[in-house]
Amino acid sequence: LILLKITLFLLGKVVIASCFTGAVTYSMELFPTNARGTLLGVCAFASRLGGMLAPLTPMLYMISGSLPAILFGVSAAVTASLLTLTPETKELPLFDTVEQVEASMKTKPRQFEKETTISTIA
Repeated sequence: LILLKITLFLLGKVVIASCFTGAVTYSMELFPTNARGTLLGVCAFASRLGGMLAPLTPMLYMISGSLPAILFGVSAAVTASLLTLTPETKELPLFDTVEQVEASMKTKPRQFEKETTISTIA
């Protein structure tokens, strides 16, 4: 049982690290150049604040045994829901100004095309 807990803990750490990397990469694509540094700083502050508050979750467990799981589940669901509102950035140039971002949000959303890959394994 202890081996399962350690394995799940390490798997969770890997997933969290990969999600954080993806979030930073997507944030760089989403924000215009003239505001990118400031907005990435705000995102970094929010993530560090969450990291500082995370050790307090055992206090939530004292209130209710399922409260930490509910809190983390709801926050993940809200984040996933909000992420659906962000624009697609695949194969688009990085925006330089806020006006370009606003103009891109007014255009028709791109249709998802099925990607084909060619294997070069001999």
